[in-house]
Amino acid sequence: MELLPNSVEDFTSSEYWSEFFKKYGGESNRAFEWYGDFEVLRDLLIQSLRISGRSELDNKRILHVGCGNSTLPAKLYDEGFTDITNIDFSSQIIELMREKNKSREGLKWICMDIEKNFDNYVEKAENLGKFDTIIDKGFLDAYLSDSASENGLSSRKKSTDFLNSSINLLAPNGRYILITLGQEYVAKALSMGLYNKGIEVIVEPLVRIKDSKFLPYYIEIINKSDSQNFEKSFFRFRGSGTEEICSAEGQCIWTLAKRLKELSAMFWNNKYIGDFMPGEIKEYQLNIKESKNSLFITVYDTMSKEKKRKLTVGLLVPLGEEQDWLYSTRKGFEEICSQAKCKRLIVISRFYSDSEEALKVSEQEILDEISNNISPLALKGSNRFPILTVGGDKNLEKKCIYSCYSKYSKEILVYDIQESGIEKRQMIFRSSPRLIQSEVVIRRNVSKTIEIDYLSGLSNYYVGVILVSSLILDTKNQDKTRNALILGLGGGILASILRKFYSKPKLHISAVEIDENVMNVAKNYFGFSESETKVIIGDALDYVNNNYLEIKDSLDYIIVDINSGNVNDSLMCPGVEFLSKGFIEKLIVSLTKDGCIVYNVSCRDSNRREELFNEFRDLLNKMEEKTNSKRMILQAVETGDDEINELWIIKRETNDNIEKVRNFIIENELFISTQENTSLETYDKKDLWIKRFSNLK
Repeated sequence: MELLPNSVEDFTSSEYWSEFFKKYGGESNRAFEWYGDFEVLRDLLIQSLRISGRSELDNKRILHVGCGNSTLPAKLYDEGFTDITNIDFSSQIIELMREKNKSREGLKWICMDIEKNFDNYVEKAENLGKFDTIIDKGFLDAYLSDSASENGLSSRKKSTDFLNSSINLLAPNGRYILITLGQEYVAKALSMGLYNKGIEVIVEPLVRIKDSKFLPYYIEIINKSDSQNFEKSFFRFRGSGTEEICSAEGQCIWTLAKRLKELSAMFWNNKYIGDFMPGEIKEYQLNIKESKNSLFITVYDTMSKEKKRKLTVGLLVPLGEEQDWLYSTRKGFEEICSQAKCKRLIVISRFYSDSEEALKVSEQEILDEISNNISPLALKGSNRFPILTVGGDKNLEKKCIYSCYSKYSKEILVYDIQESGIEKRQMIFRSSPRLIQSEVVIRRNVSKTIEIDYLSGLSNYYVGVILVSSLILDTKNQDKTRNALILGLGGGILASILRKFYSKPKLHISAVEIDENVMNVAKNYFGFSESETKVIIGDALDYVNNNYLEIKDSLDYIIVDINSGNVNDSLMCPGVEFLSKGFIEKLIVSLTKDGCIVYNVSCRDSNRREELFNEFRDLLNKMEEKTNSKRMILQAVETGDDEINELWIIKRETNDNIEKVRNFIIENELFISTQENTSLETYDKKDLWIKRFSNLK
């Protein structure tokens, strides 16, 4: 038998672990330590143990789950913590550890299968609220590693049951100390199991562990005595290494998986940044000294196999062109690498909250500021490398007219942009500065008041969503009110555009937005009206999970338009959790028999996009096999060569898609330009869009 398991099922086998410890320890009974030995964790553990639970107790009561043959209990005992109960499901390990520590009288050893017997242990009256601290060093990672247990329980059910039981064992202000790699399945289990418990979670990355290929985390789950005063759980970071991307303030527990993924990616990137990895994209933010402004840096390694190339080249993006495809997409990066003849490209974008300050800073000052800071991002052996600048600014003026703090996206910024005689307004998040969240044309009247023109200069994405609506919303033959749900309000542009084509009696529109500040910006700067759209402030995942039965069979059109927020993920929108089996099942349950779902999908990696699309399509096919309902089909509609957004449309088969799209275009006079009025575009795109929809089934 090898030390490493052959499958994840081995992690849940007591026979595997008995053999593992026997083989690993040998005759010397050498201890196996998950994610760092006691010396690395000592200061953190002792500090936590001293403030956990009941202050009146001189000797804290500690429960150690999944103890294995770790030296942790013995080391803590020798530090003065002598009341420790240790649980493992390998009887051989329990007997070995009991014999090995027989001189330490306060150590108790229990052989228990937590999945089968933990509930019974918790339900005993003498155990409720008994422990001041529970220590879990790698147990939860192994316990949830399989998608389903031998009892048929899903990982979600297993995690929720286990966490609930563990909290019941804790005294008021007791702490569950979890030492984990923080993989996505563990972070999501924590979010789902704790989100409505009023729990405080503190996360500290263990960056001090040397020679580790991964970044372990020290997580404290605090059973606050005043938890009834908190509706939802929250988490915050502490320790070195978190300042770059994470605030120390409380954050929504649902964002935990995303934040841990970002931190782990940053750790990995920093460790291996000098290695050449074709096609890889890494992103960083660099704050400018004594300023609210920052630089957004993208590192890209070319896919080209041409050998005669410079190792590294930097490029300073012209001010105001940060969202141009050339400087924000894989295709653009590859084009620049080809022209600059380099293996690695470092793209530097300026990101200013204060536009007037931006104009005062010369390109040379920027280059002087960053030359030393970005040198660690170069390929090994690069030494000094050139940083190129691009002449001209496309006659573009850009001014930040408003900004406000956001706990979800760091900062919300509103820009007015003047380009070639057309004035636009954009909403940008500081957490994703290369993505335009919302954009609309604005016009200034003689009185200098602002008029929002929703139907001019729209992105191809907006046009596509409008045309998809024609597949299910028939205003002529409609005798009832239809219902649309938008997940992700943004600037309210989609809701406002839909209202232009469908009156309130014909279409009821609801939108879910997690950030109330975003809604306020939509109302104050993008002309959004709450009287035309019902807005629910809350997490979209939470809303669908909690309400899908209540809204069953009631929604005709669902639009998923939510930014991922993870700058290190090639999938920019939506977050992967919105493509999960459980989520899409609930969306389909909410649909009417002829309803439709459309996703705004933006992925910088074509291989990843293909993989996600195939997985999503297979998921729908499997769902169809379990039901007798008419087949649901997933199809993609591109939105243009210069954009990386595409529409993923989920609908049942129909025969008249093209006719509906064509009639909608003609009836609403889309793509028609006159001197007095401009509809959706300033030139004719009718045939192009009909072609894009021609393959829909």
